[in-house]
Amino acid sequence: MQRDILSQEEIDVLIRHKPGEDQEELSGRIGDPTGIMPYDFTTHGSVAWGKIPSLDIIYNRFIRLFSQSLSSFIARLVDVELYSSDVITFGEFIRTLPLPASLHVFTMRPLHGPAVMALDSPLVFAVVERLFGGTGRSRAKVDGREFTPIEQRVVTRVVVLALQQLQEAWEPVYKLAMQLERSEVNPNLIAVVPARDMVLLATLEIHLGDVNGFLRICIPYALLKPIKSTLDASFNTTWTDVDQKWIHILRREMLRAEVGVSVELGEASIDTERFLALAPGDVIMLERGVNDPLLVRVQYVPKARALPGTVNGYRAIKLTSFIAKETE
Repeated sequence: MQRDILSQEEIDVLIRHKPGEDQEELSGRIGDPTGIMPYDFTTHGSVAWGKIPSLDIIYNRFIRLFSQSLSSFIARLVDVELYSSDVITFGEFIRTLPLPASLHVFTMRPLHGPAVMALDSPLVFAVVERLFGGTGRSRAKVDGREFTPIEQRVVTRVVVLALQQLQEAWEPVYKLAMQLERSEVNPNLIAVVPARDMVLLATLEIHLGDVNGFLRICIPYALLKPIKSTLDASFNTTWTDVDQKWIHILRREMLRAEVGVSVELGEASIDTERFLALAPGDVIMLERGVNDPLLVRVQYVPKARALPGTVNGYRAIKLTSFIAKETE
């Protein structure tokens, strides 16, 4: 009996197949029996430009904004984290895309040229299922079919939401207008730049319950080249902003931390012989006067001096002075 639906492996072959590909592969095997492939050093010439540190800061801001907005959109808790940030060729990016994938071409005005945002299929189906009241735990069968119109509409809303948050994340560094241009499923139809051109690829891992998926943002080097000096100049300022926020969070958490407070009534020194001879009822004289202030320790560190007393029937102390630094 003939099959009516292609297998996932057959679909992948058809999507990635290009005319003449078999002939080129065959001729390469015949002409080079050792399997050695030539390497063109010019393909990685742009790597000398290196990574742009400001982008990682922008993506960290985007992760915080997007996780909150996506959680509100589907009424479920969503966790987003930066999985990797790489500099690769556009051809390598295309080869790493899973099939099928939800691919979206967008622009970053006033910059000239397109960029690409890609979502994994399991993530798409989980979002759709949870949005319509499901648990998101079922494994949708994607063999032999594309996204339905309902799924495409939901994904488009998620992508537009992501672009809005990405635009807001960029705003402190450089004001850009993100605009979705078109969506595709076949990676061969999103040739926004030549395969040898270098791109900046940020891979974000999204945790949606028991389902994990990746959102990839691919920005060509040539697209950001006009504002590279601005990105470099804003790097130190951006780091300062991040440090201030971290200091505020750290201070807030430290103020909430519980610490132990102890008060020393006094101390005395005795030799071992006298210690071994101690019996119930013996008195040990402390090396402190009755009116001398007591030493207050916080987490075993001397911090203040105080006088003993009582308040409402409870033993208490009254602080008289603070110790600027640790003393003996």
